[in-house]
Amino acid sequence: MLGVRNINRSLTEREIETLRNEIQRFTVRRTKKVLNGLIEREPEHYVDKDGRQCRFPRHKPMVYTLDEPGNDRELAQQIRDLADQLVGATHFVQTIEMPEILRQQGMSEQSFLQGRLNSAKKLARYVVTSSLRSSRAALVEHLVGTHQAIERLSIKRFKKSNATGDVLGQLGRIAGSPPKNKLGVALPDWLTDPIAHKAACERDAATYGAILDLVMRLSDQRERRKASHLIGLLKTHQLVLAFDGRPITLAVIRQLIEEMADKVSVVVATGDADSERASAMETFRLGSKKKRTIGLCSDSLSEGVNLQQASALVHLDMPTVVRIAEQRVGRVDRMDSPHEIIEAWWPEDAPEFALSTDERFIERYETVESLLGSNMPLPDAMQRHEAPVRTEKVIEDFERQAEIGAWDGIQDAFEPVRQLVQGSTGLVPPDVYERYRHISARVLSRVSVVRSKAPWAFFCLTGGGFGAPRWILLPSLKGAPVTELGNVCAALREHLTDETGNLFFDEHSASVLTEFLNRLDEAERSLLPRRKQRALEEMRIVVEKLADDAGAASKQQDVDHLVNIMEMLDRNLPGYQPDWDEVAGRWLDVIRPVWFEMLTQRKRSRPLLLKDIRKELLAQGPWLTDQVLHRFREFPVLPGPEERVKACILGVS
Repeated sequence: MLGVRNINRSLTEREIETLRNEIQRFTVRRTKKVLNGLIEREPEHYVDKDGRQCRFPRHKPMVYTLDEPGNDRELAQQIRDLADQLVGATHFVQTIEMPEILRQQGMSEQSFLQGRLNSAKKLARYVVTSSLRSSRAALVEHLVGTHQAIERLSIKRFKKSNATGDVLGQLGRIAGSPPKNKLGVALPDWLTDPIAHKAACERDAATYGAILDLVMRLSDQRERRKASHLIGLLKTHQLVLAFDGRPITLAVIRQLIEEMADKVSVVVATGDADSERASAMETFRLGSKKKRTIGLCSDSLSEGVNLQQASALVHLDMPTVVRIAEQRVGRVDRMDSPHEIIEAWWPEDAPEFALSTDERFIERYETVESLLGSNMPLPDAMQRHEAPVRTEKVIEDFERQAEIGAWDGIQDAFEPVRQLVQGSTGLVPPDVYERYRHISARVLSRVSVVRSKAPWAFFCLTGGGFGAPRWILLPSLKGAPVTELGNVCAALREHLTDETGNLFFDEHSASVLTEFLNRLDEAERSLLPRRKQRALEEMRIVVEKLADDAGAASKQQDVDHLVNIMEMLDRNLPGYQPDWDEVAGRWLDVIRPVWFEMLTQRKRSRPLLLKDIRKELLAQGPWLTDQVLHRFREFPVLPGPEERVKACILGVS
């Protein structure tokens, strides 16, 4: 996002959908369900180096209780009640200003301010409760910092490259220094008056101090129960993985495991440089012979690594979103897993510790708030505390999303295509698809004619030696080409129904086909990336100016050549189909030296556009003309449609 100085705003649903659709265009993914289906169809083609069949293991979700004592539950409820009293003063450090996008969406400054005030309270409460859910140590770290937590709780063998937490210390530093205000509405006194601001910070500090007193009275039963559960799993599993989002919690649980069990190896892997990340990857890699080992991992190890020798995974804290749970389980849920079944254990917290429905939503906002600087108001719907989330409900959500394979809402780019030949909604019967899938005979081109109320055409074009085939649907003789795979597939479903009948290819069909073929030039140009489309537009403008200059210099041969290039760019030479991708590529090669020179001249506040270098290009005069004439001695053209069109469905009335 070059040139963007301030992005502290939320995206609208429409913007999110637009981004999701753009990302989907180049996203290739297969769900576990799809891959297992492919394996079942041709198991002999999916074997590992030892000849063993590969497939994803079956999930076995399990629940373990934490058996919190009654006294701990009472203390936890008191901590929650105290957290409700926080105003969240630490969330008002940067300048208070309303993002322009929210003004455009019709939000008033008063509504924005109220949303910020509510957000600060919610987020302050959320960090307390989520830390408490992880461990006593995690909450103490949040309150007084890493070093104090280590000292107060006698935590051994734990250190961080960068200490975190210490909300009490932060309150002391900001007390009496209210943030700058760029809103046109009145703020509460405690956000404007230094004395009132200091008093508000001191009240929050007193509340946090009371929470600290309560958390120090909690027993370590929850952490001990987690440690004993991990030890117990070693009776039926050689290698066990466990995840928690806070490294200090992992250090506490390791210390308890080493106190409670003999001959058990514990490896702790976090994002810290001093962690045992390399050792964990070696211990849990496929084929590892290690035994009776527990791997304690932070979420920095939940992506990009394979730890599939483990057969059990334990969530030490409750994941707030499906994405986190899927990434964790994905370390052992691999296609080449040596296990037919993997166990995934989820914690069942007492209601006083449990994740609530609003916290599942707030987790995303905490991330955004930390990235964008405290200018993110929570929606009005988040003003009340919701009920605790049942563990069974979280597991149900996870298993359902894992089955769908799209927790982020982004499909595989080719999923709409596969759905044309798979499942209950396929247009092609499975037996027909299987029969043709194994045919090796070369078919130059195939045209099918179907009855339709109005003419339309679908073309599958060859992508050349290295490119993928391209699909184009022309909805009418005048309509704009449809080129996005998902939209093409949707249009095919609309035109090809159970009532659609086949027709013979006759003279009328041939005439309609010719009209659609004449439009392929326009359609294929629209398939180019936007940058290359812009390159062709700029090329036309520059070449015309070069032709004028050549005419003024009485260089008739150059004029004739440049005019011929313009006629090809304007598609004024019937019978020739320009290779637009090659044309744009050659033009970008021509202008690259000037482009690079301008990029290195000075710092720019926005991206360098193709039109920005037009003046400098034309200043090159004879050099540029020579380059164009040299690069386009012959204008690149494509083979005829009989060679490019591999398949066509033609709708005729």
